[in-house]
Amino acid sequence: LLVGGFDRIFELNRNFRNEGLSRNHVPEFTMMEIYEAYTDVRGMKALIEDLITHVAMSVLGSLKAGRPEAPVDLSVPWSEARYADLIRQTAGDDWYSLDVQAARRRVLDMGLRAEPDWNHLLLTHEIYEKKIEPSLHNPTFVTRLPSALVPLARPCEDDPSSADVFELVIAGQEVAPAYTEMNDPVEQRRKLLAQANGDASRLDEDFLSALEHGMPPAGGMGVGIDRLVMILLGVENIREVIFFPQLRPKE
Repeated sequence: LLVGGFDRIFELNRNFRNEGLSRNHVPEFTMMEIYEAYTDVRGMKALIEDLITHVAMSVLGSLKAGRPEAPVDLSVPWSEARYADLIRQTAGDDWYSLDVQAARRRVLDMGLRAEPDWNHLLLTHEIYEKKIEPSLHNPTFVTRLPSALVPLARPCEDDPSSADVFELVIAGQEVAPAYTEMNDPVEQRRKLLAQANGDASRLDEDFLSALEHGMPPAGGMGVGIDRLVMILLGVENIREVIFFPQLRPKE
């Protein structure tokens, strides 16, 4: 649609991801996807701050959300922290100089999972998901994630190994990831091919063809509606805000 000339697009949709069940994960959930031409991840940052604070004031009449004993303060401006800085604060200043075996031992010492075939990137992200993300209570933009984790995003101009993205974390869970969208068809093909382990048959050729016709610079974002409702209402389990949630078998 961006290639076709629509400058601002949003869609409320149902998503399915086979990622199991937990207090903040269900396989089928509601998301709002947003794309805007001629902006970037900084435009998405301003948009999500305005959107969530407007919803909170309209629904709650306050920028204090959640449970009274542990309220979330939605007052702007929201905090911002780089992914690598958070990793160093949690895993040690020398984390990025460790080889894979030393990194695996440290992850295990932290009481986390570390599969034998995991590389340094996966070990690092295990620390982020299990230790760092749950510790972020008030809204925090985690920026500059590794480019390898987000192949649809443009790299940062000053560091191609980092993506020009943020993950908005509130109450210990990701609510809205946003990107400066990749619009270079050659680089996008290279990244998707690497993600597919060289199997060209797995590439989305329609998407790549659209990029080749010319996509304007753009920012994009996905907002987890169920998780946002959880945070506003102070609910601890995502199944409580879904009409007919999938449940685990009784046995």
